[in-house]
Amino acid sequence: MRSKPWIFVVVAYVFVMHLAIGGLVIKGDYVAKLDNKISMLSTHDRYANRMLAGKQTTALLGDSITWVLGDAPNAINYAVSGEVTQGLINTLPTLNLAVDRIFLMIGINDIWIGKQGLHGRLAEIDALLPAGVPVVWSGITPTNDFRIDPEEVQAANEEIKRLCAKRPRCSYLDTWEILAKDGKQIPEYFLADGVHLSASGYDRWIDALPPAAN
Repeated sequence: MRSKPWIFVVVAYVFVMHLAIGGLVIKGDYVAKLDNKISMLSTHDRYANRMLAGKQTTALLGDSITWVLGDAPNAINYAVSGEVTQGLINTLPTLNLAVDRIFLMIGINDIWIGKQGLHGRLAEIDALLPAGVPVVWSGITPTNDFRIDPEEVQAANEEIKRLCAKRPRCSYLDTWEILAKDGKQIPEYFLADGVHLSASGYDRWIDALPPAAN
């Protein structure tokens, strides 16, 4: 029995449509990521001199949110885009942390990828930080991304707050108090991805840094 030609036409049409839709999805995601990256790069280094002003030497630890803070003559920015807590644990022993102060914010990528055991790794990071060096430990920021559970963020922040309270010369910054309202992030403080800070978000964060940061 001979196949009907129209069947091949339909199959080919469906196949081409799937390819086209897939291409648009990929392209859309790529464009969104590129736009976020450009926005982040535009703020990189803008805040360094303002945030790190003074003669104290500073080490910055964290992921892309901290990386955007940039560099200054008296600072070392060890932040890595996409960093997770285990990555920081692995690299901490190799870093020069003979500094006057440390800025730290980490953990959002662990929640984003669904990595378990975050509280234990936060404790490991705390144990690896040099004793006696003042630490400014910012809690994980509020997000508007369906892959990031706000309850997990809040639980992680409670653990960070607890660890910081036990550590001498550690100042905890509750980012939800300054970047959220009624439990939801304030849109103007974030980029379109709902995760990374906008220019005004960085201004707000820096303004709220506790006295140990100065």
